[in-house]
This record gives sequence, C-alpha cells and structure tokens, in this order.
Amino acid sequence: MKKVIKGICVLLVICLIAVVGFEGYKYFKYKSGIPILGYHNVVSDEDKAKYHRGDIYTMAVSDFEKQMKYLADNQFTTLSLGEVTEWYEGRMEIPLKSVVITFDDGFETFNTMVKPILEKYNLKATCFVIGVLCQDEPDFYEYLKQDQLVNTQNVEYYSHSYNLHVSTGMFEKKIETLTTEEIKEDFAANKGIVDDRYFAYPFGRPSKTSREVLVENGTIMGYGYAQNRRATRSDDRYLMPRFLMYSFMNMTWFKWIVD
Repeated sequence: MKKVIKGICVLLVICLIAVVGFEGYKYFKYKSGIPILGYHNVVSDEDKAKYHRGDIYTMAVSDFEKQMKYLADNQFTTLSLGEVTEWYEGRMEIPLKSVVITFDDGFETFNTMVKPILEKYNLKATCFVIGVLCQDEPDFYEYLKQDQLVNTQNVEYYSHSYNLHVSTGMFEKKIETLTTEEIKEDFAANKGIVDDRYFAYPFGRPSKTSREVLVENGTIMGYGYAQNRRATRSDDRYLMPRFLMYSFMNMTWFKWIVD
C-alpha cells in the first residue's frame, strides 16, 4: 500500500511539473501578444454567496472590481474588438500594457453590474449575446433584451449565435452537429437582433462548418475559449484565443495573465 501511495504521489508531482512547464512555455512563447479575458457573469457578493457559491463562471462583483481597479491603477489600455482588428491587420500599434475584456452569454448583470464599473474606471468591454435570449419571453428575464444592446464608449455587443448555445450530449455541442446551411439559418435568424461582425463560438468550440459560415458571412473575427494564452498576429482570425476567467481567480493569478 505504501508503494502504491508513493507511486501516486510521484505521478501527481510529474503531472504538476508537466502542467507548470506547459503553461510556462505558452507564457514565454506568446508573451508579446494581447491577453483577451473571457468572463461570463458578475453578481453581488450576497448573491454569489447565496445562489452561486459553486458556480466557477459567476464572479462576485467585489472581485471583479478589484481586477478592473488594478487595470486602471496600472494604466492598462483596454481595446475594443475593432482596435484588435486594426492591430491584427498591422494597421495599428498598441501600448505594451493592453488587454481585451469580453463577456459571454449576455446576462442582464453585464449592464447592471459590469457596465458601471467599466464606466467608473474608463475601461472598454465587449458582450457576446445569444440572440434568442434577447426576446421578450418572461422565462428569459435574466438576460439582456434587444433594446438594451446599445453601444457606448465603454461597451459593445456582438453575436454569440442566435440559438446554438445548446448541448446535445455530454461531450457534444449543437454547433458541431449542424450542416453549413443550418448554421447559415441561425445567422440569418440573428440579423437585426445582434451584430455579427464579431462572433464568439458557443462553448468556445468551433466546427469546420461554423468557421466556413463566418468567412462567407463576412464576420471579421471569431473568438474561441479556454486556450488560456495571449492572442498574436499569427493566430487564425476565426479562432482568436481567450483566457477563461474563473470566479475563484485570485489577484496573483490575474496579474500573471495581464502583466
């Protein structure tokens, strides 16, 4: 039994070293790129403790504000997706301390919790919205409605699909099962609801057919998820990498990503 436990411990240490080594490799390889942060939901500290304690994608507002204050206090420049495009295409140089803030799913809290903090610190962010949830059905009360998708100096809203953010199995996503024509139909349903010049793949996972639709549609850039590295000019413009931002992320972790 002692040998088994010792073997397991050795294996865990090897795995830890491998993970740290891989993350270090990514850090140094892509450190000249832009960190693109990907959040989901921000709620009050009370709601986090009461309703979202185990939800790793829902962050307490006090933690989110600490991160934004750090960016502001340290003179970071937050970029719009249009500015990312200018940089990517070589038509714009950006400050060394640049970062991109994105949110997925279009929770109503983006306007009520996130937007005031962005305005307070004069930061920019993009919210990727699911079109079908912008409709007026009362069951969808927690999501932004179409008339709330008003671009300002600090915030912009783009597409997270009309209705492709659906799982069809434990490891299978709806977008991975559809034909090119079916994905085109989803894009067509979103016209007039959410701007699709920029697109975040549902669950961060593109398929060959979805990428083809983005190209044919004239979408400027597509954003993935959880590659957990910086974006560079050599990246596929239809699969730009983002860092997945967790609710349990401490400031040391946050600084490691952005600095």
